[in-house]
Amino acid sequence: MPKNIGYNLDKLYQKMTEDEVILLFSHPHHKLALSTRGVTQLDTMDPKTKKQLSLYYPMTLEGLISAVAYCVGREAAQGIVRANTPLSCNADMWATFFSRGAFRRLRILYPITVRIVGFRSTLSPYSEGPLQRLISYLAYKRRLPFLYQYRLWKERVIMERLWKENITFVDSPPIFNP
Repeated sequence: MPKNIGYNLDKLYQKMTEDEVILLFSHPHHKLALSTRGVTQLDTMDPKTKKQLSLYYPMTLEGLISAVAYCVGREAAQGIVRANTPLSCNADMWATFFSRGAFRRLRILYPITVRIVGFRSTLSPYSEGPLQRLISYLAYKRRLPFLYQYRLWKERVIMERLWKENITFVDSPPIFNP
């Protein structure tokens, strides 16, 4: 988390409603378009990029899963519990929850201030060839420190690169009414 996460969250909560979800970091599984209409600027900046933090509406929720960090308003949280009882899908299936009326809107914080900390995941961001499988085996099963740290670093770098490559901005009305 960034050093100023507390300050950033205070600014975010000032703009957040009880019936919405705000993604701080998510891994879109396809190109994700964010609308430049209805953008809410926060009174804080990303210390790494020196860009002002803003809340954007996505053009679609399809493929927007695998959230690493997010904020959920009280009404939205209660709606998600109702929409997923009995348990029928993963905790970050935003399109499913929205279609079931769990929340009224979703926005995405950009630029990304949450950095991924490497950890072993079954959701690998890239396909593995024979060499990668050997490195994984030595890193995770044999716990060779250098290879373990390398593997975690590599997964983090790939996830962050995929996010940057998959995001675009469009001047079109979003799916949510700002």
